[in-house]
Amino acid sequence: MKKNIKVIPLMLAFVIMLLLPGCSVRKPVSAANFKKEAEKEGFTVSEKTSSDVGAESYLIASKKGSDTKIVYLAFGSASSAHDGYTAAIGNLIPSGGKNVVDSDTYNKYTVSKGELYYAITRMDDTVIYCSAVTSQKDEADNFMKAVNY
Repeated sequence: MKKNIKVIPLMLAFVIMLLLPGCSVRKPVSAANFKKEAEKEGFTVSEKTSSDVGAESYLIASKKGSDTKIVYLAFGSASSAHDGYTAAIGNLIPSGGKNVVDSDTYNKYTVSKGELYYAITRMDDTVIYCSAVTSQKDEADNFMKAVNY
């Protein structure tokens, strides 16, 4: 009986160790994978040659018949991406949005402003900026889930 009591904690520790890999580290999506996923979701992706915030890669995804727009920005460093993220949320903060996550490598901010919904996410050296009418919020959120943002 005492032998079984000692085995139970070991079995529980083993089960917990098996479950931990499910908490994997997120990785930023590349421009090519962003485009592939957006097109799979029915968006048309166009590449822009420059951005006001200094991004090295700048893509815009839009869908005919939808007000949802998704912008992908890849920067040269995580610091530059954080600056771009801060600039993107700067005008939205007075609207009462919320920081869903705020860490060194990952930031997410969402806000509904009247009939408009915004979700801005930074992961490492990339930023994805979604804007949609509130009735199409799920379209933006589903895309963000598809690219693991």
